[in-house]
Amino acid sequence: MAPHIQDGKERASRERFIADTYRDPIEKISGWSRLKDVFGFEDDVLAAFKSWLALPRPDPDTSSNVEGFNADHAVIRDGSKVRVGIRSYDQVFKRETWDLLTETDFSLLHHKSAEARNWLKSPERLTYRNGFVFDPTGKNHRDALNLWRGFAIKPVEGEWSTIDYHILHVLAAGNEEHHQYILKWFAWLYQNPSKPAEVAVIFRGGRGTGKGILCRAIIRSLGQHGIHISTPTLMTGRFNAHFRDCIALFADEAFWAGDKSGEGQLKRIITEDTLVVEAKNRDAIVVRNMLHIMIASNEDWIVPSGTDVPTISGPITNLFTASDRNSVT
Repeated sequence: MAPHIQDGKERASRERFIADTYRDPIEKISGWSRLKDVFGFEDDVLAAFKSWLALPRPDPDTSSNVEGFNADHAVIRDGSKVRVGIRSYDQVFKRETWDLLTETDFSLLHHKSAEARNWLKSPERLTYRNGFVFDPTGKNHRDALNLWRGFAIKPVEGEWSTIDYHILHVLAAGNEEHHQYILKWFAWLYQNPSKPAEVAVIFRGGRGTGKGILCRAIIRSLGQHGIHISTPTLMTGRFNAHFRDCIALFADEAFWAGDKSGEGQLKRIITEDTLVVEAKNRDAIVVRNMLHIMIASNEDWIVPSGTDVPTISGPITNLFTASDRNSVT
């Protein structure tokens, strides 16, 4: 077979292909040669420009999703550690909470998500360098996530004679002095959600007297910040993270007076200015005490002995025996 002889045009085309294949990719940009001629770039400026063009760019389909992640994600300092916080819902207490993950756990959870990786690296992500605070006063806390969500209802004028009758004739058993005390105790709760009551109210009565009706209504009105419990460990146990953003606690048949180990803890959470709060697998922290404690029971002996001993300002518990003859049905 006779050898193939390249003509001039074919040879030139082949040489251009080889040169284009092996030259700097930046040179392939349309108009690059003309750009150099017009601006007369020096070598160092040209090198810097090439470097800038080679910088990695965020994925175009994920860069706009940072705002969406910010709705329920944040990087939060938790004591001496920094965690990725994810807003979640506590099925036990029926309230919002924050799960704190390490960066490794977060990456494992979203190991195939470019959106999650992009959010974590973005300068626009939510970051709380001062961690969590809980402040119902509305004060601004820089770089901190305030857990206060407000009351669950809005105050409006209305007719409330039925519940007032229940307070006077059932909870106070017709005693006007007790009636006024109960009204003022609950008014203090709404007027001073950031201050502890320093006295717990206890309603004792037989089954079906309606001793818990008022307390349950109060807890519902507080939404996120009211908790209804029925076991003593949730009041005096070691792990009490639910106190972190709680202003009212209703212990419904939850306390046994023979629990000597819980006596000191009960006194502390009623009267002290601060609380030690500890979640499982996390450092214990000290927070301001804002608890207003209500207890209802049909037992004769409800709280440990000693809680009704007068202090400088009076006893730390006030017991009201509910009447079962005037219950509102």
